[in-house]
Amino acid sequence: MKAKQLKTLKNLKLSLKDESEAVKFYPKAAAIARKGKVKKAAKFFMKVVKDERKHKDRIQKLLKKLG
Repeated sequence: MKAKQLKTLKNLKLSLKDESEAVKFYPKAAAIARKGKVKKAAKFFMKVVKDERKHKDRIQKLLKKLG
């Protein structure tokens, strides 16, 4: 595997780690917002969770495909 490809795989793995952390973080942020009765913020955070899950899934598929 070429150095450029290895760098791409490394970057994808780092991105996957970040997306995974975001998927865990934002539901907690939404819960805090709901507890504080800030419904718009809670709704926003839950939308972010959906987006982050999509990103995570796409990165996982890419990593699987690239080996």
